[in-house]
Amino acid sequence: LSKYLLSVSQFILALNWLLEARFIDKWYRIKKNKAALFLMLLFIIHLVWLTNTEDFNYAWHDIKIKVPLFILPFLLGSSKSLTFKELKIVLYFFIAATLLSTFVSNFIFIHLSLKEIAFDTREISIFISHIRLSLMVNMAIFSSIYLYYKSKLKVERNLLLITILFLLIFLFVLKSYTGIILFIILLFLSLFVFKTTALSSRYRLIAYISSFFIILLFSFLVIKSIQRFYNIDDLKRIALASKTINNNLYQHDLNAKAIENGHYVWINVCDKELEKNWNLRSKISYHQKDARQQEIKYTLIHYLTSLGLKKDSVGVWSLTNQDIKMIQQGFSNYIYKETFSLYKQLYPIMMQIYNYNSVAYANGASITQRIEYLKIAKKIIQKYFLWGTGTGDLEIAFNEHYQNKESVLSKTFQHRAHNQFITFFISFGVFGGLLSLSILIYPFYLYRDFYLSTVFAIIILLSMLSEDTLETQAGASFYAFFFALLLTSIKSTNLVNNRKKLSSL
Repeated sequence: LSKYLLSVSQFILALNWLLEARFIDKWYRIKKNKAALFLMLLFIIHLVWLTNTEDFNYAWHDIKIKVPLFILPFLLGSSKSLTFKELKIVLYFFIAATLLSTFVSNFIFIHLSLKEIAFDTREISIFISHIRLSLMVNMAIFSSIYLYYKSKLKVERNLLLITILFLLIFLFVLKSYTGIILFIILLFLSLFVFKTTALSSRYRLIAYISSFFIILLFSFLVIKSIQRFYNIDDLKRIALASKTINNNLYQHDLNAKAIENGHYVWINVCDKELEKNWNLRSKISYHQKDARQQEIKYTLIHYLTSLGLKKDSVGVWSLTNQDIKMIQQGFSNYIYKETFSLYKQLYPIMMQIYNYNSVAYANGASITQRIEYLKIAKKIIQKYFLWGTGTGDLEIAFNEHYQNKESVLSKTFQHRAHNQFITFFISFGVFGGLLSLSILIYPFYLYRDFYLSTVFAIIILLSMLSEDTLETQAGASFYAFFFALLLTSIKSTNLVNNRKKLSSL
């Protein structure tokens, strides 16, 4: 909810640690706490690799972001272990804070939707990035599941069920593919790997069969969507008209590869008729911008193409009033009118891949941009294979390649790896990268029998495949806090070794 309070809270924890005293006991605890020492080592690696750095301004900025990786496991790992009751209180506060954040985001979403303002759903997460929020929503969902099975109070269980449902719906409102994919993976893992004692064998069988058919149906729909997208018109068989019904000339660009719903965009275009008739139907002029700040003439041309219409007067007057509103709001395809459609959700992804393969265009496309980032990252790793660029020279290394025109990305979209594992290998080389990877994985392996620690490990490790999770204050604090909380501050005799009672939970 607040980056400022996130920093302040860590200072408060440090002050509390000092006021508690009992430093001998704390030193004894931290020496025996492997998980805490491992995480602190990750921060120390960043310090050691300062010796291989030229840009100390960026390096110290990076160190500042990574401080939670040291301070939180040290403070919690050297302090007295939490009881289950105390852990429960912390989890409930986290769930409540996450709910509050999603309430605010939902309010913004409803407000913008009622005003019919075009917006990117990423904008509704105002406290932290939408991807970080989706990670926390998943953690809140599965913490609620954990607490549900631990609770014996009917009211508490009902409230937790409502919370789970609300947060799940919010994931789809947020449209974070990272968050949605994580939820699906964690749900199936909970069903198939963690065989909870709360479910009888009969209900588990029903869950398994249901899961199988859900996967089968989803796979079928994905395949059908791909087939639908790549059902592209054959230019050789298209009858290209020379003149419109009003005897105006059409323009045809047979070299342009842009498509909408399998139809080529830049054929059968009569700009003269489009401008005249659009201005009769809309208050927004043909050369003005739509709600997404795109020139509306291009949105109109793409939208008409998506319907399979020619770009002329007949096409414009074939549009419904709802279509006109969609174009004004910046939607370039009629499929975005559909309320529930997997094709609609997959269409932007397939379009990104099509544009990248056909015309090498990746700007503003989250998936294909990442392909470009990884191409540059590969070159940097090859150049700095043994010892890496150092803690502070990551950005310099990327900029060198961008300045040499080694990517199709324009300057606005030229970023770093967007993969935490790759970032470690670039910064620390093969030796430091492998050591960092071991630090991330091994402590979770130690505590693999505890449900929440495994859930958190999957959330963090999978998020690192598509994001530099630890390169922001929110990401580093989220990782360090829950790592320390679940792996270093819980009584092992209470939550890990008692396997008969816990099973998976």
